[in-house]
Amino acid sequence: MQQHLRRALAAVANGVDQIKGHATVMARAKQDYPVRVHEPVQSVLKAAIEASERAAGLIAKAEALQRQLAERAVEFERLREFYSKYRAAAADAVLPEIRRRWQALAEIEDLARQLQHTLDEKVDAEVRARATFHAAHGAYLPEAICPALGSPLPPTSFKFILANADDAQLLHECVQHLPPAPPR
Repeated sequence: MQQHLRRALAAVANGVDQIKGHATVMARAKQDYPVRVHEPVQSVLKAAIEASERAAGLIAKAEALQRQLAERAVEFERLREFYSKYRAAAADAVLPEIRRRWQALAEIEDLARQLQHTLDEKVDAEVRARATFHAAHGAYLPEAICPALGSPLPPTSFKFILANADDAQLLHECVQHLPPAPPR
């Protein structure tokens, strides 16, 4: 396509040069032979000169556009190559990373459940120990010694909470679209 455009531009430029040559010949002829017949030819030549000047401007614009097109083609090829490599890297790196994160999330969640169960057992044991102590000694303890000993409040306890749930939700959405993991 570029060679075709170059050939077309060269042909137009050649035509412009020919028209300018004819105009020069006609101007000399008019000076040498002042006849009224030259006026219609002169007006045609004047129009041809104006058209050739416009054509020269169009040629310059076309050449500039051709340079821009060539630059864009180089840039497009560079981007195509980059994204091809990016896509290949993503297939090799992203899927294992998503699977690794999903496994890590599952392990952390399992550990949190186990620790919560252990904490709940400890709190339940503390509630029983306090009830036993209170049954044996609570009625006889003066409140001034330690107000906490006579308090019917349950012991301090801890609960694990889910923090940054958005990360887990986004990861879950990614995992839903994964192909099955290759067998090990």
